[in-house]
Amino acid sequence: MSTQNLSPMIKAIKARYGDDKERIQAETSRVYNEAGVNPLAGCFPTLVQLPVFWGLYRALQNASADDFNEPFYMIPNLSGPVEFGSKAGTSWLFPFVDGAPPIGWELATPYVALPIAVVVSQFISAEILKPDTEPEESQKNTLIALKFLPLMVGWFALNVPAGLGLYWLANSVLTTATQCYLRFGGGATPIVPKPVEKPKVSG
Repeated sequence: MSTQNLSPMIKAIKARYGDDKERIQAETSRVYNEAGVNPLAGCFPTLVQLPVFWGLYRALQNASADDFNEPFYMIPNLSGPVEFGSKAGTSWLFPFVDGAPPIGWELATPYVALPIAVVVSQFISAEILKPDTEPEESQKNTLIALKFLPLMVGWFALNVPAGLGLYWLANSVLTTATQCYLRFGGGATPIVPKPVEKPKVSG
């Protein structure tokens, strides 16, 4: 979001220097440095989560093999309802038998509610993160793809242990709260440097 706050200045630099890519790159770097903004810093928290995510998945997978049965509030079992092996994925939900999932609606409802909550929280987070400025042409396809990302995460949450879906939900809520602070609480308001005027050509 700090990068988004500097977006108008970056656009002005591109308009000012036209096809001079070296000057655009130099001025863009100067703006980021003076504002104390690193465009790649936002990737670090995501990378840190990857080993945690994978470790949690393997832990729940192994726990389910050992008849692990640990409920959490409305969730009957953190390692359920997914079965690993030949019945992996959404075999607990599809195909319906007499209008109900194979495990029955009473047991399936909390497991279905969790991915729905994940999708809703992801949509809310995406709306908060959406930039106020008009995106550039090169960014429009990326933003369209991001709109479908919550649905993809929700579908994936149906195919993994409930504990992983719970992790996603908690992470999404925490991320959304952080974004609210950054956007509305002033946490992402960098000191914007003054733009350098285009040098005048002496006659």
